[in-house]
Amino acid sequence: VYSYFQTKKDIVRAFCEDELEYTRSEITAKTNPDSPLKDQLMIIFMAEFRHVTRNSEFGRLYLQEKVFPREHHSQEDLEIQNRYFEMLYPIYEKAQKRGELSSDLELLHISGHFYALYLLVVSCWYNGMIPTEEIAASMELLLLQTIDGLKPQTN
Repeated sequence: VYSYFQTKKDIVRAFCEDELEYTRSEITAKTNPDSPLKDQLMIIFMAEFRHVTRNSEFGRLYLQEKVFPREHHSQEDLEIQNRYFEMLYPIYEKAQKRGELSSDLELLHISGHFYALYLLVVSCWYNGMIPTEEIAASMELLLLQTIDGLKPQTN
């Protein structure tokens, strides 16, 4: 592996790029832009879950570097992160237009809400609290609870 990649960071970066492409292909193949927000997020987060847990030890390293990096992200890392947001933001904007999310919420903050739920579910999988066969149901329940709480108030 180190004959192809010079550093551990390069390996993680390649894994990030692969995950992003895999997630994009999943959302393109399994949904359309007018699908409900929950359905699109389920496709994204379940694709990420499958990708990360394919090799649980490497997935753990990847998540650690992604969420709690040892050093500041490089320009390449930030570009990967921006591509991730470029995939998510249009989904959130359409959900806002459809009334699924309040239109006064910042897209970055919306991303934070949903990604925190994903991290919770993945962490619970790693520590054995949620078995693999219950991951999708757990993720869906958390997404629905959050979406219902983020909907605009109707009078």
